[in-house]
Amino acid sequence: MKDNFSHNASDYARFRPVYPQALYDFLLERVPGRQAAWDCGTGNGQVATVLAAYFETVAATDISAQQLEQAVPHPRIHYEVGSAETPVFADASFDLITVAQAAHWFDFDRFYPQVRRVLRPDGVLALWGYGVLQSDPPFNATIHTFYTDVIGPYWDAERSHIDAAYQTIPFPLPEIPAPVFQMPYRWTRAHLQGYLGTWSAVQHFIRQKRYDPVSVFMAGLGDIWPEGVEKEVVFPVFMRVGV
Repeated sequence: MKDNFSHNASDYARFRPVYPQALYDFLLERVPGRQAAWDCGTGNGQVATVLAAYFETVAATDISAQQLEQAVPHPRIHYEVGSAETPVFADASFDLITVAQAAHWFDFDRFYPQVRRVLRPDGVLALWGYGVLQSDPPFNATIHTFYTDVIGPYWDAERSHIDAAYQTIPFPLPEIPAPVFQMPYRWTRAHLQGYLGTWSAVQHFIRQKRYDPVSVFMAGLGDIWPEGVEKEVVFPVFMRVGV
């Protein structure tokens, strides 16, 4: 699994969006047990922290020690450096396995056999992610150009699964239809700039071109997003859920 997020782990914790409670409510209605959950690719523990309110124990793994250093400690959460493809858990350990904005990096042929091994009978696997933020039409056109034309060549190939709302990844479990969720926010320009700086394609661009494309993008927003103005932005969330 590629590690594109260790070097800016603190910015990732500050600027990445937070998933809606409705998403967790949907999952919890379908999980028969509350003993243990595994948040795989936990990053800074955002999802694990929510799950800890509902499960007796939460295992939270990530390949990035730097990301885990940003996680908030919790008595029910056990954070550990580890990959999705080689978990050390016993068979039938978990009622719920979650993967948020990370499954597209996995080796699917190695991951799914482990899911089957560690998931309890009637347990639930939930993979989800979110697409490019949207706002008003002028901003949408501008961010589309930045995403596609400016930094488009610098995205890893795995990003295509995000663009396809995970419909292009294999999913060899009986699937439960899931609603489409959204994450709405009111953001300042500073938050937008911080968030865009966490994109892996931006970091690839900087390493190759030796300048920051986000700074150029922000300077060109002009009247589309004036200084001192908060804008409403919305992230579309997609899910695949199986048992």
